[in-house]
Amino acid sequence: MDIYKGSEVNFQLDSLSPGRSYRCRVCAVSSGGQSSWSNEAAFKTPPTLPHPPINMRVLGKVTVSSAVISWGRPCSDGGSAITSYSVQLCESRGDWETMATVAEQLSFSAPPSRPSSLSHTLTHLTPGTLYTVRVNCRSAVRTSDWSEVTSFSTAPGPPAPPDLLSLSSSLSAHSAKLNWKESVEYGSGVSGYEVEWGPVGGARHVMPLPQSPCEVSLTHLSPNTPHTARVKALSEAGHSEWSTSFSFTTSPSTPSPPSHLHLVSATPDSILVAWSVPPSPGSPLSHYHVHLLPAPPTPDSSHLVIPPSETQVTLQNLDPSTQYTVRVQAENGVGVGQLSAPLLATTLPPPPLPPSLSLVSCTHTSLRVAWGKKASKSISYTLQIASDSGRFHTTYTGTGVGHKLQRLTPSTRYTLRIAASSESGQGAWSDLLTCETLPVGPSPPLDLVMRQEGDVIMMSWEEVGHSLSVTYELQLKIGRQDFTQVYRSSAPSYAHTITNHTHHQARVRACASCHANDRKEQLFSGFSSVTSCDCSAPPPSDDHTPSTSLNDTTNTVETTGAPQETKWTWSEHWLKLFFVVLSVFVVVIGILLGKLFVSSQK
Repeated sequence: MDIYKGSEVNFQLDSLSPGRSYRCRVCAVSSGGQSSWSNEAAFKTPPTLPHPPINMRVLGKVTVSSAVISWGRPCSDGGSAITSYSVQLCESRGDWETMATVAEQLSFSAPPSRPSSLSHTLTHLTPGTLYTVRVNCRSAVRTSDWSEVTSFSTAPGPPAPPDLLSLSSSLSAHSAKLNWKESVEYGSGVSGYEVEWGPVGGARHVMPLPQSPCEVSLTHLSPNTPHTARVKALSEAGHSEWSTSFSFTTSPSTPSPPSHLHLVSATPDSILVAWSVPPSPGSPLSHYHVHLLPAPPTPDSSHLVIPPSETQVTLQNLDPSTQYTVRVQAENGVGVGQLSAPLLATTLPPPPLPPSLSLVSCTHTSLRVAWGKKASKSISYTLQIASDSGRFHTTYTGTGVGHKLQRLTPSTRYTLRIAASSESGQGAWSDLLTCETLPVGPSPPLDLVMRQEGDVIMMSWEEVGHSLSVTYELQLKIGRQDFTQVYRSSAPSYAHTITNHTHHQARVRACASCHANDRKEQLFSGFSSVTSCDCSAPPPSDDHTPSTSLNDTTNTVETTGAPQETKWTWSEHWLKLFFVVLSVFVVVIGILLGKLFVSSQK
């Protein structure tokens, strides 16, 4: 394009674009015409400072920690292509900080009035904070001035974690007081705090707290134990992250109260108690203190000191059937711990007194003794016997109130004693009871013979030899009647007057009397074999037939031409019958009384 016409031989080019390459040529013009163009002269204008970016603005919604900014390319690049953009951010009353460098990706081809725009996302912003942002551009040789600034505020967010915890006072065995600095608010305010604590490796506890004061007292801590604690701030926008954990160890403590204090056993004058070893944080156990006092309490109390290796003790010299209160406390290097829960223990009643031992009956091989009227399952008895050697041995143990000792030696003196036992133990032995077995009784009579002589049955048997005087008891059975005693005397014969001519049976036994155990005893033999006799009516009498007469004043049966034998008068016969009936009545009464006695023992 033509830029100059004139007669001068030089010309200054103005309004050139910086950083652009140009070519120039010149020709002469006269009245004769125009000459050819000269050779071209090429040159390049030096680049200048680029213009700053334009149209700074925030795009879209600003979040808690990010914002998108946009800007337009500069109106002029100063003759050198723009290579990058620098984004700087500044908090309120803070310093500018370069946040990013954005590379230019498109060539500058848009007209100045309509520049293309670029954008960048700012991240890791602080919630609830006012920011100011600016941008400049850089060419290959120069950097532009900063653009106009634009401001925005991030959305409110949770507060920052509180600063590290610290101890506000000295630790104790069971408590600690911790504090912290207020959390930085990010536009939403702090509504309170939440503290978490617990032993290392143990259960964790959480406690909500108000906004202020920024401290907490932790109680019921385990003594001599490492603990950790941390805190976080609360707000309407959410909670902060947990603070850094703070570690602390509680102080050693006195022992805990011994647990599981229980009664092991009791006697009438002592009790045995035991307990479990209590925790003793930070210091080994040195003693146990055992306190004993009656229940209800009285000024009379006792105190025992037990070494730590023992977890039970026998408390002696106590009163029987008495309730006591027992408490135990442990001691270590820190001090004496608290008392355990009280244990109520009762001593047993004293052992039962010995019963009165008495002899009930005896034979030549047995002794029956009794010592009470009613048995009890809570009391047992031990019966011991000693012969002439004097050495006692147990012959019965049980809850009964009587016992029969058998297989003893006849005519032998024995000594007996008895003791009663209960849950309290065995009581004292009773007074000695000395008793004697009976001698061996007589043997059963032999050769019982029955013969009829008219209206009389003559019965005889062999005499029984014995060291004691012997009498005989004869029993007679007439027809279908039962055996009835008809004779008791020392003579080995008997004459019975026939009143009923029918079948007769007889049996006899021997009886000896002795004195034993301060009373008279009867020794009976067994009955002899039964002998039978069928009685028939006698033939008519004549002058040569022996006559039998009953004499009311004698005990013989008189037979003509025969020696005199024993006979009974009618009055003696009815008297004997009366005694037989009376004897049967006494036996029946004795049996009934015996059954009543046995049933009462049950």
